[in-house]
Amino acid sequence: MQIVDHKEAVYRAIVNRQGESELTEGQVWNKQYRGALYTRAYTRGTDATVQTWTNTNETLTVNVQRETTFYFDDMDKLQSHQDDQREYASDAGRQLQSWIDGDVLGEVANANSQVDAADVSGGTDTNGFTLSTSNVLTALSLAEMRLGIRNINPGLRRVAVVGPHFLRIVREYMAGKDTPLADEVLRNGRVLRALGWDFHLSNNLYWEARLSLVTQPSNSDTLTFNMWDIYSGSVTITLTFVTSIGSTAGNVLIGGNVDVTRANAAGIINTPGTTDANQVALSTVNQYRIEPFTATNDNTADTLLVTAEGVGFVNVGETLTDATDTWTTGREIQHNLFCTPGAIDLIIQMEPSVQVNKAPLRKGSYILSTTLYGLQSFNDQRRRIVDVAVDSSGFSF
Repeated sequence: MQIVDHKEAVYRAIVNRQGESELTEGQVWNKQYRGALYTRAYTRGTDATVQTWTNTNETLTVNVQRETTFYFDDMDKLQSHQDDQREYASDAGRQLQSWIDGDVLGEVANANSQVDAADVSGGTDTNGFTLSTSNVLTALSLAEMRLGIRNINPGLRRVAVVGPHFLRIVREYMAGKDTPLADEVLRNGRVLRALGWDFHLSNNLYWEARLSLVTQPSNSDTLTFNMWDIYSGSVTITLTFVTSIGSTAGNVLIGGNVDVTRANAAGIINTPGTTDANQVALSTVNQYRIEPFTATNDNTADTLLVTAEGVGFVNVGETLTDATDTWTTGREIQHNLFCTPGAIDLIIQMEPSVQVNKAPLRKGSYILSTTLYGLQSFNDQRRRIVDVAVDSSGFSF
């Protein structure tokens, strides 16, 4: 049996799972934070000013339910020298872990601070910067500075969850330098300890891209999303704008105006399994691939924002007739997550597990893998997360 190269889940290295022992029943875990108290000047012989304190409650809800199910016939087992049932059950478990991992790393979107193009290269605020050996130390120093400004204990371990492109730049920067380097492969994806950070390698990072679409597309104009699939390698999903909806998977109807058209494009990304008057559902396998994507249409800015958890990065393309309509420079961003351990709360009430159910009227079983969890970055934890926004437009597979 050939090897399936699954993504390595790193969430255990950065989450706090304290809530699992405290939430013994139900699905909502409460966690309060204290209000503000300030010091004031004291005047002798006068009453002190009494300040009012107030606690604020935040909640984590365990409401994410995922499953991976397949059928295996006993006769297949008899006629195969491979333990296919066990191997596929293992794959199912790894896929569930990968989904949890992408969900956790997606919490970078709630980070209290960011290192972006404005910080590193004097570019546009919130845009991604092009990472290189000449600016990687600046980026790492800025991430540490962001934590320091927020009074995060300097004695706490610093963790950087980065993609392969980021890790390559760090290694190239370190090459030949007289700097202590601990190069290792340990649990939870940690591959490098250097420059004050524990680096964990992940292909499940949060990603975004922004499309400027001001002018109505022409018939047969396209948007493309090129990504890595662990089973098929580099794959491309194509959305095609059409004047008549037809029956081709991925067709998107050109509406009465560009705002309607843009909304239709958002619709097929958000509901890829739906066929209606405005769209034709993607193929089943492409529905699985694009499920982590979320699209947001903005009629005021004439933009379509596409975000995705657990993808690492995506190469986007377009064949829009109007040359000014394109994916915005600096807005194809891989969000690398820098934090202190425990910066995200995760409660897994049902670890990814396998249940074998005998199928009625069949000589075989349904293999059902499931998980149940919830996560939250609470008020104090968001200060412990830094979003290092790297321009991914030049990344390749």
